[in-house]
Amino acid sequence: MNEEETGLHEEKYDPNENNVEQIDRFDANKLARHRPGVLEKSSKFDFAARLHDAREYFRGCCAKCGLCQGDPDASTSEEAPPRRYIYWGPEYDVHDNPTHDNQTTVRSPHLEGEDNDDFVHHGSKFVSNYISTTKYSIITFLPLNLFEQFRKKANLYFLIIAILAFTDLSPKSPVFSVTPLSIVLAISAVKEAYEDYKRYEMDKEINNRQVKVCRPDANGADWKFREIPWEEVQVGDVLKITKETRAFPADMLLLQSSTNQGLCNIETANLDGETNLKIKQAVGATYSLPTDEDGDLYPFNRKLQFQLECEAPDENISKWKGALYFHGEKDPVAVGMNQFLLRGCTLRNTDWIIAIVVFTGVQTKISLNNKQSAFKRSNVDVIVDTVLYFIFAVQQILCIFGIFAHLVWLEEEATNEWYQYIESDGSTQSDFGDMAALNYFTFLVLMDLFVPISLYVSMEMVKFSQAALITFDRDMIEEIENEIDEKDVTRVHAQARTSNLNEELGQVSFIFSDKTGTLTENKMEFLRCHIDGVRYGPGEMEKQHEFMERIRTPEGMPPFDDRKCQFSDNRLAHRLKANENKIIDEFVTLLAVCHSIIPEYPQGRDGPVVYNASSPDEKALVVLAKNVHYYFFDGHVQILEFPGVKQQIDGHRFYVDIFTEKHQFDIYNMLEFSSKRKRMSVIVRDPRDNKMKLYCKGADNVIYQRLREDYKPKGNNEKLANEWNKTLESLQLFAADGLRTLVCAYKEVGDEEYCSWMAKLSKARAAIQNRDILVEECFDEMEQDLTLLGATAIEDKLQRGVPDTIANLAVAGISIWVLTGDKVETAINIGRSCRLLTGKMNREERSLYVIDPDEKMEDTECEEVVRKAFKEAWEFLEGRQENDPNQGFVISGKALSHVFPHRKHDAKGREIPPTQAEKEKEEEFQRQILQILQKCRAVICCRVSPIQKAQMVSLVKQNVDGVITLAIGDGANDVPMIKAAHVGIGISGQEGLQAVMASDYAIAQFRFLQDLLLVHGSWDYRRISVLILYSFYKNIMFSMTQIWFSFYSGFSGTLFYDQFSGSLYNLFFTALPVLLCGVFDRPYSKEIAKLCPELYDNGPKNESFNLKIFGIYCFEGVMHSVIVFWTAVEFMDSMTVGSNGHVVGFWVTCTTMFTSIVLIATFKMMLETRTWTLWSILSFAISLFLWYLWLAVYSVLPLKAGFSNQDIYYVPIVGMGMPQWWFINIIACVLCLAPEILYKYIKRMYVPSRLNVIEELEINAERRKRFIAEIHTYQQKERQIEHEQHEEDAATGKQQHLGFSEFQIGKDHPDYVMSQHRYMNLAMKKPKFVLKNLLKKKSDKNKNAKANAVHTTSTIEEETGQEPVADD
Repeated sequence: MNEEETGLHEEKYDPNENNVEQIDRFDANKLARHRPGVLEKSSKFDFAARLHDAREYFRGCCAKCGLCQGDPDASTSEEAPPRRYIYWGPEYDVHDNPTHDNQTTVRSPHLEGEDNDDFVHHGSKFVSNYISTTKYSIITFLPLNLFEQFRKKANLYFLIIAILAFTDLSPKSPVFSVTPLSIVLAISAVKEAYEDYKRYEMDKEINNRQVKVCRPDANGADWKFREIPWEEVQVGDVLKITKETRAFPADMLLLQSSTNQGLCNIETANLDGETNLKIKQAVGATYSLPTDEDGDLYPFNRKLQFQLECEAPDENISKWKGALYFHGEKDPVAVGMNQFLLRGCTLRNTDWIIAIVVFTGVQTKISLNNKQSAFKRSNVDVIVDTVLYFIFAVQQILCIFGIFAHLVWLEEEATNEWYQYIESDGSTQSDFGDMAALNYFTFLVLMDLFVPISLYVSMEMVKFSQAALITFDRDMIEEIENEIDEKDVTRVHAQARTSNLNEELGQVSFIFSDKTGTLTENKMEFLRCHIDGVRYGPGEMEKQHEFMERIRTPEGMPPFDDRKCQFSDNRLAHRLKANENKIIDEFVTLLAVCHSIIPEYPQGRDGPVVYNASSPDEKALVVLAKNVHYYFFDGHVQILEFPGVKQQIDGHRFYVDIFTEKHQFDIYNMLEFSSKRKRMSVIVRDPRDNKMKLYCKGADNVIYQRLREDYKPKGNNEKLANEWNKTLESLQLFAADGLRTLVCAYKEVGDEEYCSWMAKLSKARAAIQNRDILVEECFDEMEQDLTLLGATAIEDKLQRGVPDTIANLAVAGISIWVLTGDKVETAINIGRSCRLLTGKMNREERSLYVIDPDEKMEDTECEEVVRKAFKEAWEFLEGRQENDPNQGFVISGKALSHVFPHRKHDAKGREIPPTQAEKEKEEEFQRQILQILQKCRAVICCRVSPIQKAQMVSLVKQNVDGVITLAIGDGANDVPMIKAAHVGIGISGQEGLQAVMASDYAIAQFRFLQDLLLVHGSWDYRRISVLILYSFYKNIMFSMTQIWFSFYSGFSGTLFYDQFSGSLYNLFFTALPVLLCGVFDRPYSKEIAKLCPELYDNGPKNESFNLKIFGIYCFEGVMHSVIVFWTAVEFMDSMTVGSNGHVVGFWVTCTTMFTSIVLIATFKMMLETRTWTLWSILSFAISLFLWYLWLAVYSVLPLKAGFSNQDIYYVPIVGMGMPQWWFINIIACVLCLAPEILYKYIKRMYVPSRLNVIEELEINAERRKRFIAEIHTYQQKERQIEHEQHEEDAATGKQQHLGFSEFQIGKDHPDYVMSQHRYMNLAMKKPKFVLKNLLKKKSDKNKNAKANAVHTTSTIEEETGQEPVADD
């Protein structure tokens, strides 16, 4: 639709009217104009910065050693950090620069206090705009990676062993000690290099993006906009951002735009996840200057000469202040966040903007919020370290025992064995004490396999493979449709950006989630409304018996959009067309004009309109108006005049097509929405009756206070009072459905009244002190005596599957906290929509406790308010149980600013630490808020900054013992939170690049979190646990045989096995089965994992890997070593071979024992395997085949070949020819494994655990099918009961919340079984036996819980004849 068709012409700014040819350009003389340092390319590799990073890394790792001290030059001053000064224009040229004779030099930016000649000519050394998220560089990779590798105790231990192997004390060749360690380090280094290279590739793509900057050529002449990479942008550069480049490479001050009055629209989705557009406007002193159509001449306007003074960089993304000092002007022009453009945002609906760079690189606000994260290690890794300490201690005890045992043997047996102690000169050794002491190192090398060297490399390989399975999981692929072209579909896969934390996904106790873009799609849909006593919405026509067909779309107007509007009540459009009710007309007119939306036509005027809104609520309202044929199709900023008002008014002009009649609405004033006002109004001239009107929409309690007295009980107007009561009933119904509600009202404004009010408003806006208060008072004065129009109900569109996901995660025992930058009311509404907040949580009873101090309150006053609020909250909650399912808590960022204050920075941008008094005050606030929040089931933190999100996560992480935290978000403002948590998840889709880059794992939608945790996390935790326990078990069994042999060898340190074979024990003979188990084994299917989320609690409770279980496996390894050693010694040693009387030797016995160990280790892995496939069977077969192949080949290799096989030359051939060989192998396996098989059988059949029952279901297809069908049937019954209860509450007027929040109760709560009977009673069906005694014990613990579940239990018993049993 073009302007000729509408008959309306937009009065827009025309740059040609300013006579561009006559612009007074300060470069007209074409003199060379140098700017020091501008042409120097920023170094891609800043060695000093990297050295500093490495130093900080080592300092963090070795803080306790005292070697890494703080920077002696670091400022400890509490003075405010220096401000920075940035210049543009000829007035700030430096004429006396000796290096540029007869030329002028543009003055470079500098910091406060830097007024000497050096900085006048060369400026400050500001940081470059190069951004790096990598851990290593080419130079630092080797030392940092080796340091990181040797932080692992086992690797450090084997380094010591490798060094000892080169001495005469070692019983082994150094080759067999160094080679395994080198292989382990190399595999880990390759994996780390690969993952870091992927991060480097992403950094490279961002740093090499192109942007236009105003710079001269190499000779300092020919200034124009030139394209350079982002990494070369510097402070003070003037950039031109176009709709092609869009993204902002640095923090900038807006100077000019292609639209009228310096306006531009920006999208912050990559920053905070919101797809709604924000409006920024340059100050009049810069946007009023003439320029050409493309803006290329704008930087050279002689009137554009200023000094920008602004504050130092800080992490507060919602606050920035500066002042522009223009040449010839006495007073500065204040600039703030309305002109400030943050890195990470993008330009929308604007052809181009021109801005000057203020902060670059790591000093941008979003980078300052990205605190350097420490190396993340999983909880299992930490337990492994503890286990290794125990192993090392036992090993030292055995080594010391070997010293004394060998000394005793020498004292008693050395005389008989004198020939072993003759020196090279013929003398005899006599100092037995020294000999025994040196034997310590021999035993240390001898028992190196006591610690499994293959453990870490096996874990690295398994984790890498697990990460690949996450990445290629087809169930975690999201298809995203283009809003304009439905056929344009993008497939987004899950990403495992690190593999170190796979098992951590199976142990999460707390989830910290962002709201916008994470829980929601940030898409609102208009569902219902109430107008003039009538309720409209889906199903309302049928209920009120007023069914009407959809009205035919008027010619030339857009048709009803079913995809974007679910409002299916056709009565509203019919009544609007008939124009039978003024209230309905005014209501829809309000929806069409009371907003700040900008329409866009991506496919041209003939294509569909796309509404770009700063609020998704506004967009939903305007879409509804369009679908009932009040079509808002165009709008722009417009300077308006009003008779009786002296000054011009910066207003807007909106164009609305009402049933094919086009109307021009002039918006004189927008009374903006704020969290304090909770309403928005516009003052508009209605062209249909030429009257001035005020349209107002806002929260019900706020609008009610401003209605005419006739609507209130004292008004004595029964009709209008009843109208409000009916509206209130509809609001309660809408709220019960979790919808976001607004009340709409209007009034007519007389011309004289408006002129008088504008005079007051102009005076208030000119005030220096209390400006905001005076303006708000003017707004409030106008918004009085309103006439009620009706109410709207909007659904904040949650992502698909969010309520079910939250329910499943809650049943799994995970607590979910929401940390968002949104206002309190918005976050509460979302909390109710996603069933995080229950209907029992309300402000009146303080079961939903809200602390939300005024944002404009002074810090000192606010601190006292917060202190008092915390005290009152604790007094109210002190007697409550932990995680009370009926208690919610909401706190705003203003309150949290006293718990986690914003830090000041010194001249070098480093954080200034707090004083001792400040630190104590902060710690007290933190202690109070933590103990308060631990009493609440649902917690929402609103208006929080990115750094406050991270601090909240750290508060729980560091002060609540034994928990694993997970943070999930989609925007750059979630990056600090993601990095602070044990596990960070980024939402990847069309936006959210920053969050993905900083995350450990990335998924496309929140609902995939249950796949990531309940499926992959739970599986991987069990897999890694088996891998670790099995690795220690088989190595202890192998190593302890050497100890038993020492009783026969006088503790001399003689090897009891071939050293080449021993070095391959971990790497080849027992490696393959455990690797395949670690990657593919699973105790239950993905479907069962999501239907029975209770199975997940195995991880948070550390039930698969803990010190107790480790002790059991160690004991088992020791006992099995005893069996395999003495069976070999007793049945094989000194046995005769054939009839010639030959006796088997030492090496036949040890080879027989080695074979038994390999067999037992393989069969043990078979017992640990839960899922049997052809691949697992093949792995076991290959493992055994490799051992026998090795014996057959290695033992017959020629001795001259140099394979050191002289000890077992033809020994296996002799041994395998003896019946005793095979008998010993069989009897050893039976004696070792039979008790474990018997124990597992009895436990599984007589005292089955929850997992045992699920495993039985998995191998019984018919029972599994019936089990799943019963769960689905029960879920349907639950939903039916929920729906019926909802209808009953709607009929009775009760405002009771229904949904999944009833499942979010603690497991110690009396009602816990009520949440469990949805799954548990179905899952706990025994395979064969009934355990009434066990059930009785369970019921005695909680009779009330059993009574609530008895109906479901009896139903199952009737169908199956079996009873459910509890987990042991």
